[in-house]
Amino acid sequence: MLYFQKKGMKQLHTFAQTFNSDLAVFIEERMQFCTDLTKDPIFLVAIEQTKQLILGAGKRIRPYNAHMGFCVGKNGMDNATYIEAVKNYLLAIELFHVFCLIHDDIIDKSILRRGVPTIHAVIYEKYTKEKRVGDVYHAATSHAILMGDIVFSWIMMLLQPSQISEPQKHAVEYFNTMVHEVNIGQMIDLDITTLENVTKEKIYEKMKMKTAFYTFVRPMHIGYALAGGKDTKTIQDLSVFGNHLGIAFQIQDDILDVYATKKESGKVLCKDLQEGQHTLLTQYVHEQGSQEQKNTLERVFRKEVQDVDIPAVQEFFTKTGAYDYATSCLEEEMEKAKTCVREMEVGQEIKNELLVLADFVVKRKV
Repeated sequence: MLYFQKKGMKQLHTFAQTFNSDLAVFIEERMQFCTDLTKDPIFLVAIEQTKQLILGAGKRIRPYNAHMGFCVGKNGMDNATYIEAVKNYLLAIELFHVFCLIHDDIIDKSILRRGVPTIHAVIYEKYTKEKRVGDVYHAATSHAILMGDIVFSWIMMLLQPSQISEPQKHAVEYFNTMVHEVNIGQMIDLDITTLENVTKEKIYEKMKMKTAFYTFVRPMHIGYALAGGKDTKTIQDLSVFGNHLGIAFQIQDDILDVYATKKESGKVLCKDLQEGQHTLLTQYVHEQGSQEQKNTLERVFRKEVQDVDIPAVQEFFTKTGAYDYATSCLEEEMEKAKTCVREMEVGQEIKNELLVLADFVVKRKV
């Protein structure tokens, strides 16, 4: 299977089109298997919503990063012909992302994801309309957790072929490491929400563990391992590049959480503020803001933010200098990522594509 055509960030679009076709085939097979087991109405609601989430408007950046790692290992963009086992890893990476999203939506009490209602929100609404008894919110949440576990079982199926090569063994090690890292990052993320004040270092640790490793570093390591790559310096270069780019990616996410439009993001805005999540925006106010500005932040932190109040929140972070500070941090991480690429011992074609990928991170609107 050849995922790529030619040139530019058009590459990501081309990759996504072919990848989405493979993903749809796999999901339809799983849907059929599951619905053959049961026709329980709530289960059918859950799995249909899961299908919408998986096949919805995802950027496919994680399997694409694995593809780029594979291209690094093959030393060429035109050498990316995959055997079935490699394709399965790309599918597994995307499904692991969906698994994390399902659980993240429960943790954050989110009702929207990719512009569609979350699994537990759909089931809770159904239970409410049907006037079910008992703790229906807990029941709906439990359904979503179990649905996430089913998705994870699909990942394990993809990663356990009857025969496994040496490169695949290394890839499994990277994948398992990624699972640990993202869960630890999520625990840090949750712990931070219980604190009144945190350090900038703790925020960066969270961004590294929760975002950089599983969105950039490990997918590239997995792709590189699958290509038979063993060079220690290249592995380290991918780590440095992915770490800086991943932190930039998360900073942009935090900025978009406040400054995007609801239509663009498909999510509730200012969710970090409402959850009591410390970001570089809030950290700047805590460290550099006047007492009056700190008091203003306190009035909206861990409080519900109505749509009508969002422009005032945006103006607040702009006037305090928090927006400029977060943007400068993002640009600093971007420059470090690009510097790493320029110094990598790979072909110019791959360097160009990695640089385009870096630019995509800061230019995206969702």
